[in-house]
Amino acid sequence: MNTSVWSAGWPERLRSIIGTQGENDVFQFVMLRKGESFGKLLGTIRKTAEGDAAKEICLQHLIQTFYLDAHAAGQLREAVCESLARSFCQHMSSGWNTGKKIRERRIDVQSRWEFPSVVTHQNWEFEDWQQFRTQVWSDLEEMNPPADWCPADYQDPLLQLLFEKHWPIS
Repeated sequence: MNTSVWSAGWPERLRSIIGTQGENDVFQFVMLRKGESFGKLLGTIRKTAEGDAAKEICLQHLIQTFYLDAHAAGQLREAVCESLARSFCQHMSSGWNTGKKIRERRIDVQSRWEFPSVVTHQNWEFEDWQQFRTQVWSDLEEMNPPADWCPADYQDPLLQLLFEKHWPIS
């Protein structure tokens, strides 16, 4: 595995690529592209980047710089909520209780919901994010949303209700 991609300056390298596409930061880049998975966004970056710069960018660079930029903008909560909405759009686009293999797709949504690993806020560690994920998901299952419910973005009223209840950062 080539670990040089994690060398100093990786967020700046990604921001530089995003800057050539007219965006100020990665948070803005992601938020302007509603419903697209992080993987699809990485593909967009790689297709439009000039030279070899994009070859060094990996999916986790995109996700973690998204969180770094969201945190810097005071919008970490929105970013974490948006990440959940995008996981739904990717794995359960037909709805909460519609289609085949519902249980497996719900597991995909929950387990592939990306969290910040380079942003620390109130000394949160991996276990804290896991507990937050479990609490949000448990309440979501208890609410049993409508069969066709799939949040389009972080502004979804049901997601906002869950985050209002469980988000620990004031």
